[in-house]
Amino acid sequence: MSGFKWMLVFIILGSIQGVNAQSEKFSLSIGGQFSKNTNVYDELLPQSNRRIVLIPRLTYRLDRHWAVGVLYNHNTYTQDLWVAQLSNPYVIPSPLNFQVKTSQQMYGLLVQHYLVDQGRFCIFLEWDGQIGNSEMKIDFPEDMVVNQSDSPSGIKHYSSGIHLGTRYNFYKGLGIELRCNNLVMYHKTDDKGLLKTKKSTFNLFDDLLGNTGLGLAFSF
Repeated sequence: MSGFKWMLVFIILGSIQGVNAQSEKFSLSIGGQFSKNTNVYDELLPQSNRRIVLIPRLTYRLDRHWAVGVLYNHNTYTQDLWVAQLSNPYVIPSPLNFQVKTSQQMYGLLVQHYLVDQGRFCIFLEWDGQIGNSEMKIDFPEDMVVNQSDSPSGIKHYSSGIHLGTRYNFYKGLGIELRCNNLVMYHKTDDKGLLKTKKSTFNLFDDLLGNTGLGLAFSF
């Protein structure tokens, strides 16, 4: 079932079972995403990648319509690559396998505006601003001598985005949260290491299904 169908189910449940607004001020939510893809450009040289994202958020409810909070964003991206070894033109090349691991950590502040609040069920828009860094590590084959200092690492990241979320509490403050992240997203990278490059991107409603995630929430 797609993320948008889940969101429709939450809206129906919230309309049926809405109760008076809860008195809990704090909310802790933990959401994430997992994706895995395999791209075979050549039968001898397949490439695969997987991404794991984990984002805990802690918010404090100011009033019926507004909340503020903090977040931590941990993103791990792993690529398994096979590259042909062309050292001898008279021999069929044997692919070399190596792995590229990128670990990104971001810290941020957020503001939530509640569009609908029926106690157990709510819909909100969220704006956040994040800052952090990422590091890259390349695992080469054992028989391959490479200077790791030549690989790019230590990139600064700055981002700001607008997200849509729904939350349904089903038991004593414990609930589930469905989010469609990055409806609007600005992301800037600053590599002060080997590459010495800066890059900025702006996305609007990009890959909505891929940016949809489900998590747990607890109000207290």
